[in-house]
Amino acid sequence: MPRYLVWHPLDHIFYRIVKPAGATTADGGTRVHIREAFQRDPQKLLDVTVTVERVDTNAAIIGDRILGLSALRLVNKFQPVPNGTSYTTELTIGDAGPIGHLGFTYLMGRILPGAQADAWIRHHIEKIGNLENFLPELWSSENTLNPEETPTWSPTGKLTSERP
Repeated sequence: MPRYLVWHPLDHIFYRIVKPAGATTADGGTRVHIREAFQRDPQKLLDVTVTVERVDTNAAIIGDRILGLSALRLVNKFQPVPNGTSYTTELTIGDAGPIGHLGFTYLMGRILPGAQADAWIRHHIEKIGNLENFLPELWSSENTLNPEETPTWSPTGKLTSERP
């Protein structure tokens, strides 16, 4: 089963790398099509194609732009802390400035309308909470590094390490 589906097996429906064709990992510049149904409700469907801005040991950032303005940006930051990793998420819809402000209502209505924004928050908390159920085993199965090193994970499934 693809890691994307394991991450939230009930809500995650589909994940496909759109561009570049034939790519198997989502690195900076990759376009990714994502489909999720929050709380398994087809009325709370998120169906977006976004660009991966960055994926490394410190962050995974995806976003989309319309007419040069930011429509959506999801920043996931990872930081080693004693006994684990701190995972912080920031979702921004719209762009700063007067033009971005005018477009906010339109974008919210298209990206996360009504109660769907609250449903996304719950979904995101659930999937981050699910990491502890599969990440340690995944790390152990793929770790060829020193056992003293700390695993760092990104949503694309890349595993790396950092020394304590």
